[in-house]
Amino acid sequence: MNSCLAASDAATVRCWEAFFAPPAVDPSGVDLETGDLLLAGANPSGRTPGLNSIGTCRWDHVGVVVVREGVPYVVDSGSTRYYPFCTRPLHFSAARPADAWASQQSGPQMYRLSQFVAALAEGPLQHSSPPWTYERLAVRRLREPLTSEQRGSLLAALEALADVPYERRSGEMTAGAVDALDCCGVLRNREELRHSLFCSELVAAAFMEAKLLPPSSVRPANEYVPSDFARDRGGNLSSLCGCCCASWLLGRCLA
Repeated sequence: MNSCLAASDAATVRCWEAFFAPPAVDPSGVDLETGDLLLAGANPSGRTPGLNSIGTCRWDHVGVVVVREGVPYVVDSGSTRYYPFCTRPLHFSAARPADAWASQQSGPQMYRLSQFVAALAEGPLQHSSPPWTYERLAVRRLREPLTSEQRGSLLAALEALADVPYERRSGEMTAGAVDALDCCGVLRNREELRHSLFCSELVAAAFMEAKLLPPSSVRPANEYVPSDFARDRGGNLSSLCGCCCASWLLGRCLA
């Protein structure tokens, strides 16, 4: 099954690169602001099987940019600590990070963007098994800069979630990605569980606190996947269920 999904993902990525891919840029050379997003696409050995195909999109990872004294950092939630220079989110001092964060081998982490880009150019992520890497990066800018209140809320949310481990339930990300029968509550995350976080769940939760996304009562943070934060994506193939198609046709007939 995984081999079939991997083949489907590879075909999706090839089509995306051929028809939808934005020009390649070095994100560390872009003038970024707090709240902008880093999108990443893994090589085949680092992909979650089926995620690219379902979202018809190249991106399978997302993190939020935090700029301090003109230097862009990225906060994300990873299944491993990518490199030794990764530290606790918003921990900018040279002192050792808090024990609660240091004891985790996954979850929210922060790194200087330029340092991360340079390390990726040298080889795979250091703590990945089997070895894998991100082979494409991009940034998504906010339409307008955050207000001081939004910025404060975003940073407070990232601080509050800094010691949470990476998502422990594999089915939670799958339910977030698969939109089939969401209208009936099937294969849908109905409640928000922040005791463990995958990458897009962390970004969505922080954005909700900054009022950049609707509250979790409308759509829980664990219903967001990386492709939801991208412009260059197709429709979610899994949403083409009979119930949704019937309601769409009925709405067109009655309009």
